[in-house]
Amino acid sequence: MKPLVWMRAVRDASPPTSAQLAVLWALALRMRPDGSGFTSTRQLCDDVTVSHSTVERATRWARETSWLDRVRRGHRLGNGVRVGTEWRLTEPSQPVTTDTLSDSQSLTGDGFGDSQSLNSASQSLSREPPEVSVPEIPSKTLLVTTGLAPPNADNGGQEPHRNEPNARRAIGTLVAARTLPFTEDTLMLVAYQVGGGDPWTGYLTIKAATEQSFTGARDPLAVLRKRLRLS
Repeated sequence: MKPLVWMRAVRDASPPTSAQLAVLWALALRMRPDGSGFTSTRQLCDDVTVSHSTVERATRWARETSWLDRVRRGHRLGNGVRVGTEWRLTEPSQPVTTDTLSDSQSLTGDGFGDSQSLNSASQSLSREPPEVSVPEIPSKTLLVTTGLAPPNADNGGQEPHRNEPNARRAIGTLVAARTLPFTEDTLMLVAYQVGGGDPWTGYLTIKAATEQSFTGARDPLAVLRKRLRLS
């Protein structure tokens, strides 16, 4: 499942807390375009500035509700190098049922904040268009936690900015020409932030910030954010 589509779907599924949603979004940003990839608990703690237990609760919720598949646990190689956990972003194929939560049971009593059932949520997601440009961020708290500004901030996140098609094409060309270690979707999110809601302005800033190579960087996204002076 594509990371940006997954991020919006998980937001609509309402994780227990905004901090846990921030963790899941940070995880998605580290995945490849096909929704698979590696990351560790420590990396997610650093990305979102939360505790180890918050990351564990977030990934456990996503796995229990079939939004996330842990393909392989992190482990150390023979040379002492640690490999992060391998994840795959997934989408529930049907409403999740457990001993404590049935198909028709409302989510309100569990602190999810919505009164819809998992069944209605699944039906709603099935009606979503297959492609989503950029997800909306639901609260100011999450903006502080993730460091990502809401896409389309000037119009309430309802429609993509008029410059998005040109910015997306330009970013795609930039990624290919400079062999950047980022996906097009990741740089689009950053472009919205540094451009103050205008992704083309953000693209021009990113273009200047990526002239220098990221070779040898352990966390290229962190290096880019530092170059852009993002907190």
